Amino acid sequence: MSVELMVLSERRLNSMADWQHAIDAGGLRVALPANMLIERLEGFLPVRSNDTMTGFECDYCDIREILALYPNVIVGRSWPYCLVFRWGGDFEACIAAYISAAAYAKASDGILFDPQDGSLMSSQEALIEIVRMRDDFKKWSTLARITAERIGGDS
Repeated sequence: MSVELMVLSERRLNSMADWQHAIDAGGLRVALPANMLIERLEGFLPVRSNDTMTGFECDYCDIREILALYPNVIVGRSWPYCLVFRWGGDFEACIAAYISAAAYAKASDGILFDPQDGSLMSSQEALIEIVRMRDDFKKWSTLARITAERIGGDS
């Protein structure tokens, strides 16, 4: 199963360096590949997140297709551009995609759209969501570890 997050924006960024600068300006720990051309984003984008190699799919798409798929979502205005982020069940890939999308949205005067629940969020709201996801991950990881220890200790 894959998860998607979309950035609806006023403009496209000019380069991977501009995007990386937006990530760095937020104090976020994701490193994009410097040797890739931003206008050729299509498919898997390898990144380093928190010193771990991971990645996500990243594609430009026609905003009209997105709005046709989600007719009940009110995006507030006409956005000329859409960049889709897609990943599987890997936590680092999820965090890297969210961080990258939030930075892209902020730098391109955009918003984020989560099609799973139909919500729209600002880049600042996405950063708050990242903190919540990290906290939840820590809780669930701790619970899984304790459960495994208890199960293992009973055998």
